Parts: sequence; structure tokens; C-alpha cells
Amino acid sequence: MVEFGKLNKALKLPPDPKELLEDLPFHVGEQWAGKRIRNNDMYVEFGGPKVKAAAELIEFSEEDKTLEDGKLELWGPDFDEIDEGFSYSFIEIITLSSSTLDIITPGLLEGIISHLHDFIEGIMHLNMRNLIWIRIHKSLAKRGIKIEHLARALMGQLKNAFPQIGKVEIKFLIDSAQNPNKTLRILNDDCFYIWEQRRLEALKLNDDEVDKFYGCTGCKYYCPNHACIVTPNNYGTCGVINWKDANISFKLKPKEIFFEIPKGETLDNLYGSYTGVNAKISEFTNKTVKKVNLYSAFKDPQTSCRYFEALLFQIPEIDALGIADYYYKGETPLEINFSTVNKIYNRNIQSPGYRGIALTALKDKKFMQGDGGWKRIVWINKNLKDRVEKWIPDRLKDKIATEEKVISAKKLVEFINKQDHPLKKETWNGTTWILK
Repeated sequence: MVEFGKLNKALKLPPDPKELLEDLPFHVGEQWAGKRIRNNDMYVEFGGPKVKAAAELIEFSEEDKTLEDGKLELWGPDFDEIDEGFSYSFIEIITLSSSTLDIITPGLLEGIISHLHDFIEGIMHLNMRNLIWIRIHKSLAKRGIKIEHLARALMGQLKNAFPQIGKVEIKFLIDSAQNPNKTLRILNDDCFYIWEQRRLEALKLNDDEVDKFYGCTGCKYYCPNHACIVTPNNYGTCGVINWKDANISFKLKPKEIFFEIPKGETLDNLYGSYTGVNAKISEFTNKTVKKVNLYSAFKDPQTSCRYFEALLFQIPEIDALGIADYYYKGETPLEINFSTVNKIYNRNIQSPGYRGIALTALKDKKFMQGDGGWKRIVWINKNLKDRVEKWIPDRLKDKIATEEKVISAKKLVEFINKQDHPLKKETWNGTTWILK
């Protein structure tokens, strides 16, 4: 279990979900989902592009006797003690008793907890895990919102959604955005380690070993024409939901967020094209997407929600791919910064040459195999490359550029030639591509 350090505030909240949701300074319900809070209306924000460390983590504990149902712990200032208009680092950890949860997984609940924040009036919640961005509306500050109210709303909704949940504890750490020493330590040493262990476990299963996939429509409030295809080799683009999570969620609450996809006939094993996927994706994207290839960014790629962990983007002059993580703001070989690329990319439609992905995709055996896999990657922003370096094939590690050396297509061609990148001479899918 993650430890924070020195405790500033501790409260005992009622265990009953009905009581938890009473006398709150805001309304709670699905009708509030999908809202945006602009700068002028913002009281304060947690996480987001201005902050180095933020996260939401669900953990299970087998130490049932030591858990206290309704326990709330806070490190750092409460909502009414912080400076208006500022950004803060933020860690939220919800601990549940594993003895009552049966088949429910932490990853499944991490996906759900994102929506439960969004169901709260006056709170904007974007993204998941370490990409979260939360804003609180000025109107809630005038009503006297405190961290206790957020905790009550989350606990109450969680217990209503999953009555089998037993004991629930919740911890918050609010830290300086400029010097987020505590949040950075917890994010890097604890959260990333826990998520990595889950990824390793999930990747033991392969697409070829199952006869059905799942679709996720969890982002329908923002991207009505998008649905993620979740397979053993293909996480949801948010990086949270894997095939096992989707399988369990569908059994618990069929047709609520996830839908079942019989694989059907395999049309193209290299690109990952299946008749069952094409039929279902058309149905759940309002018939805007007719065909999807699971292992390609160039040919009939999957659409993306706004929650992707990283974006694959085409570099037209080289007919290759670059990768940047969600919050990268620097320059790219497209000779525009990634913030602009991110705004141009339309997640709600198929955009050949662009595809949002979970970071887990980068270590998967089928990673964009229809496009040549890692051999088609020529540029990655440095922070992301450092983080995923162990997943990059050894022979390619020094042949993939970063923004430290390359921020133009011309310089990238020079770099590829100098480093003798395999893109110059190797073959995939029966085609040899010659660098121009």
C-alpha cells in the first residue's frame, strides 16, 4: 500500500452510500458529465498540462481487518485553504478490501472512477491515471466545497455502482505545482510500478487465444462517434482498460459501457482485420467508421478518444511515424509543436497516419505490425523515449531521434541516413521502401 508521509487531516465518513450523498454543496448525476470549465470560471485546477505530477490510483488490500470503511486522509491544504486560480499537483488513492470484490479489477475501477468525478456538478475531470486534469468551478468555492465533499461523492457513487464493495478508504495529497516533490516520488516509485505490474500480467494473453473482443464507449460524452476496440493485444487508448477488465465489466453490467465483439472471420492477420470488429464498430460509431485495422496507424486505423496516452503521427516526407506523449508541448519533425498537432488531430473520425495509443502498445508483439512495427518509428519525444527505452528493440535505440537532435523533416532524413535506420533498406508486407 502506498504511504504518503506526514498526515495533515483525517476524517471518518459514514459507510452508507445514501448518507454519503446527502447534504453536499453540489448535485451528482450523469447529466453533469462532459462539461468544460474555462479559465475565467475556474477556482482551482489539479493536474493538467501545467503540472508535473498527478494521478488517480485504485489499490486492493488483503488486510481487511486494518481497513477502516469511510476513512479519509488528506496531506496538504483543503480546497478552502488554497489560492484561487492556481494549479496544484494531486494524488488520489482509493483503497478497497479485496475480500469482497471477487472478479472486479483495479483497472476497471480506475476507468469508472474517472466518470464518477465527471458526474459531479461544477467539477471538470479529464483523462485517467497520471494524465488527469481536474478543475473546480468558482461557484463551488462560494458554496464552501471541501475535500470531504469530493470524497463523499466518490465513495457514495462507487458503493451504489458496486454494492459488493466492502470497506473503502480514500487518500489525497495536494502539493505545489512548482516543487511537487512528494507527488513525483509517489507517482514514479509507487503508481508507475503498480501499473507496470498490471500491464505485464495483461500481456500474457494474445489476440489469437480468444474468440471475442470488447468495445468501450466510456468517452461517448466527448466523442460520440468513437469506440475503443479492446483486445488482449490492444488496450483502450486511455491505457487503463485491458481485455480482462472489459470482459469482467461486460459480465457485471452488460451494455452499460462495454459491448461484446465476436471476432468473426479473419480478413487480414497482419493488419488485424476481422469481420466481427467491422460490423460492431460501424454500429457503435453511428456508422461513421466502417472498417478498423487493429495493428495499423496508416490503413483504416482505430479512432481515438481524448484520453490517449500517446499519439502516433505520420511524417509525410519520410512516410514514417513519430510518437509523442499526451502532454508533450515541444517541437516535432512536422515543424509545428505537438500542442498544435494534438489540436489538429480529429479524434472522432478515422485519420490515416494518426492514431492514439496506450503506452502498453509499445511493448506489444503486434505493435503496428501492418505498418512495419518499430521499424517504422523514427522519432519519439525524449521524455517518452526515456520512459519506454526498455521496450525499444536494441538495434533501434540509437536510430530513433528525439527533439534534442531533430525538429525538422530535413534534419530527420539526415539523422536516418547517418544512423543507418532500417527504414532505408528493410522490407515489410512485401514492400521495400527506399528513403527519398
